[in-house]
Amino acid sequence: TVYDPYSLLCSAFDKVKHLEGRAMAATVSIEGNRLHCALMDQLVGIFVIRAGLIQFELRGEGENYFFPPLLQQFGNLDQVVTGSTEIQHNDAIVVVNEGILDNVEKQILVEKVMVGDRHDKNKAKMLTQIASQISLGIAPTPFSVEAQKVGFTWE
Repeated sequence: TVYDPYSLLCSAFDKVKHLEGRAMAATVSIEGNRLHCALMDQLVGIFVIRAGLIQFELRGEGENYFFPPLLQQFGNLDQVVTGSTEIQHNDAIVVVNEGILDNVEKQILVEKVMVGDRHDKNKAKMLTQIASQISLGIAPTPFSVEAQKVGFTWE
């Protein structure tokens, strides 16, 4: 059975919409050689990496995350973004959250995903450790670059 990612996301959201707080989610399904995706929230990303290059990227749409409404509660079905792409054998399908997106440059993400055994289940742990180490350092990150563009400083 192939599930429609949008319908699956709607069904899941319906079960938690009464809760307080922020919701972000991503769902994917594969039908033949097609990857179908749905995500809610701009702080989630889905990538297809092939031969060391990002072939497909799906990110949520929205306001700059330094200003309302994204500093308030959010996450609703109006923010769902869907996409579909062809996939090939040996493609890497990567779903990441804001911790990776804010702290790890896309090229580093690609390099780390493509290195070593493609079935290595420790890649997620490795990416989390990299994001954590980078976030504690003084090197510019995607997050800090965007923050400076809108006037945030750490003085």
